[in-house]
Amino acid sequence: MQPFYMLAGVDLRLADDDSDTRALTLTKLALPPLKLAKATHDPAGGVGAVGFVMPRLEELSPKAEIAGLDERFISLIGIKQDYEFAKSWQDKETGEYFAARGEISGVLLSWEPDEAGGGAELHKCNHEWAEVTRYSYYINERRIFDYNFFAKEAWFGDNDLLADFRRSLGLGGTRG
Repeated sequence: MQPFYMLAGVDLRLADDDSDTRALTLTKLALPPLKLAKATHDPAGGVGAVGFVMPRLEELSPKAEIAGLDERFISLIGIKQDYEFAKSWQDKETGEYFAARGEISGVLLSWEPDEAGGGAELHKCNHEWAEVTRYSYYINERRIFDYNFFAKEAWFGDNDLLADFRRSLGLGGTRG
């Protein structure tokens, strides 16, 4: 039977500053889907179209929602930075907590405040990244995925999705 894991907490911070925590103000962290690109081929003489999977990921665009006004975060718009996110998961059967860590290397693209209104709810601001060139996620130090645009690497668990692609290009000291 699959274990039943429940998310217990999330944090987001600059990778080089452990004191830059947003554990109490982060309300949402939307990690982007990992979706392989495809090239559609629809031959005029064929009986249908085929979406051929390509050895590349579609553009990654993580998002975060932060309660209140985070002036430091806003000041980073347009600047390439490394961010770290941390999650705490709990196995509901055993009660054990375990750590998840990830990295987003990209440019903070936007700041979008929610509509202001009355009431007892905190004002929230939405942020989005672009130019994501590094994106990783590890649980208990086990790789779930690790993407590096410049190294031409995309790992899903222990599967190096682009190994044959790099080899065919003669990259990394190998020749195809």
